[in-house]
Amino acid sequence: MKVGRAFFWPQDSSALSLVAYQPLENHRGNIIKFVEEWRKKRDRELPGGEFDKRVWDWIEEAARNHDRGKAETFRIKQERKNGPFEYSFLGHRFRTPEGMSLFAELVEQGHHDYSTLEIAKTAARIRREGTEEEQKFHRCFPEALYVLSICDQIEAETAVRAFYGESESRAFLDFILYAENRQDGPLPFGERATFYLDPFPFREAITNRVEYWLWENPPQNAEQLTKPGRGEERLTNLLLRTVEVTICPLT
Repeated sequence: MKVGRAFFWPQDSSALSLVAYQPLENHRGNIIKFVEEWRKKRDRELPGGEFDKRVWDWIEEAARNHDRGKAETFRIKQERKNGPFEYSFLGHRFRTPEGMSLFAELVEQGHHDYSTLEIAKTAARIRREGTEEEQKFHRCFPEALYVLSICDQIEAETAVRAFYGESESRAFLDFILYAENRQDGPLPFGERATFYLDPFPFREAITNRVEYWLWENPPQNAEQLTKPGRGEERLTNLLLRTVEVTICPLT
């Protein structure tokens, strides 16, 4: 099973009663959906509103190849003995598939390091090394990167909140994400969750499915917990749970 994210319950504990794995394809599929819906809005007040069709094609190419390197680098670890479990994809950033356009590849790689210096250096590289068409649109790179990064962050925060009830935002990618009727425990909104988002980059409310493979009473060992995400086969004792997540504008 290829893993896109892992969750541990109780949080911040080495004595686990539940581990959940979000499939990588589910994580990627939700991001593709967000990019496609953002493309439809064409709002001039939002990044991407005046993009040429070719730039949107590159963003979608980046979304389709999003985080493919995670499949080879997933592991669960403990920083200290009896400390909480954490997951890692260290080294996956530059493992992009062969054959991608330079613009799309750099958008995909860039969402891992959304910094002013890297954005300036990468736009200059597109102008220097890209095809004639890519060079023409090199100034669009910062906004293109922003679109993919925000879609990734919306997916991440909704998936984490649907499991934990809370999440952390990233610098430069802040937005309001609000939900009601939270309960205690994992999957605190049940099988249907509604989040209110501002700014809202889509034409209308959007619904996607967040999947979790649950391992009840798992082993308390990082190496054993890593194994389900490093092989092609899924363990038979994992249970699939799906949360239907609807994202609406905050009014």
